[in-house]
Amino acid sequence: MESLFSRIAAVEQRLAQIEMAKAITKVKSDLGMRGVMNNEFCIVPDDYYEKTVEERAKLLQASTLDQLCKTIVFENMSFKDTKSSHAYNDITNTRYLCVIVQYSAKINTDMLVQALIHLRKPGDGRLTKSNYNFQIAPEHISNELTGFTHNGVCPYALKTSLPIVVCQRCIDVTPPLIWMGGGHPRVKLRVSAADFLRSTGALSLLVSQPRPTMSF
Repeated sequence: MESLFSRIAAVEQRLAQIEMAKAITKVKSDLGMRGVMNNEFCIVPDDYYEKTVEERAKLLQASTLDQLCKTIVFENMSFKDTKSSHAYNDITNTRYLCVIVQYSAKINTDMLVQALIHLRKPGDGRLTKSNYNFQIAPEHISNELTGFTHNGVCPYALKTSLPIVVCQRCIDVTPPLIWMGGGHPRVKLRVSAADFLRSTGALSLLVSQPRPTMSF
């Protein structure tokens, strides 16, 4: 019986390795097309998300906890596809939005809304707070839009082209490196902040506040 369990465990491990390899290949291909040659992938253990953020940073050999980031898909529940929206590169009026934020900070949707409002000049085209109600998108919608599952969402190789906002705090880290999901829950990706901005066209906006405690 032990032998059977061992064989099953070995098969499961092999399948996991195949899935991780597929994710790395997929993301690495997009990185190459975007000219991001300075990158690093790290495969983390199964219990990665049971560890403290300090332990995760140590596993990744990150210089600071603030380099550890995650990608979250938000849905604007008040989205309206208006004619005026078509005059903009519509990060200001989009139903779905990818936001990159540090684990050491918390997204403040009021700050996000104000930042998006002020991307438009004052006048008839500027939207108001009533046009926004950002909620974290349900997991099945995030999976469908990104092509990735929970804890593996990566802003590269997205299944659907989504506008991306990266919190300014992620960019201001020293050294300016970002660790993020790499396409699989056990795969993490590191790129420089400069490469990330250049290659994704993400907007850097201050949309988060530091967490009072470091418990994740």
